[in-house]
Amino acid sequence: ELGGGGHFQAASAVVKNLSLDELEKKLIKILERKVKVGIVTKDIMSSPVKTVNTSTSIEETKKILLRYGHNGIPVVEEGKLKGIITMQEVNKAKQHGLGKELVSKYMSNQIVSVKLNTPLTEIQELMINYDIGRILVINKEDKLVGIITRTDLIRNLYGEGNIPKRSFSTYIETSSKIERKKQKELIKKIFPKRVQNILNIIGETGDRLNYPVFMVGGVVRDLFLGIENYDIDIVVEGDGIKFARELSRDLKG
Repeated sequence: ELGGGGHFQAASAVVKNLSLDELEKKLIKILERKVKVGIVTKDIMSSPVKTVNTSTSIEETKKILLRYGHNGIPVVEEGKLKGIITMQEVNKAKQHGLGKELVSKYMSNQIVSVKLNTPLTEIQELMINYDIGRILVINKEDKLVGIITRTDLIRNLYGEGNIPKRSFSTYIETSSKIERKKQKELIKKIFPKRVQNILNIIGETGDRLNYPVFMVGGVVRDLFLGIENYDIDIVVEGDGIKFARELSRDLKG
């Protein structure tokens, strides 16, 4: 509307007959009309969240964790988030004969949480910086209203088909529809050249033997989130001993 030109991330234009203030107001109105709001927390969170109260005992908390298969659970008081306790902390208290004690005495109040309108990019940064797989969502009154997992984040950043479900080859040749170019870009961005070369050789060895070779585990998830992780697990569909011998030769020992 102001003329000019540019590209996706930057543009410029020459505007005459408008003061700086007038131009600013006009530009803001145009942006409000044209720019679409991105996905935020409330669009992808899961709700309600299973919780325990601050007055719940350690013993009862363990029963709840086992019943729902959770490794940790938020602790609330009148709906407000007060802390979080893990199975490890619960077990430690139980081992010391403290099963009747209140969970509030042993919970951690170091909580990473987001508001309902937090952008996805900010959530991604929090997960990477704090190395966590789940983030709790609170409203203006600090009441717990939802939870976002790494899977939720990946699904919305990269699409449903890109969620690691089973296994990925060393070329990240997945059953999903990610373009090969993007797969290679992820590997180049995260792994140093030496690791890239080893992965390529593993893939070439598998191709020569006609054995599907897969990268599996947490490294696949972290790759999509841009997290450095060199704990790489490889699965081979075929004669593993034969593959190992061939790979040893290809890697020259």
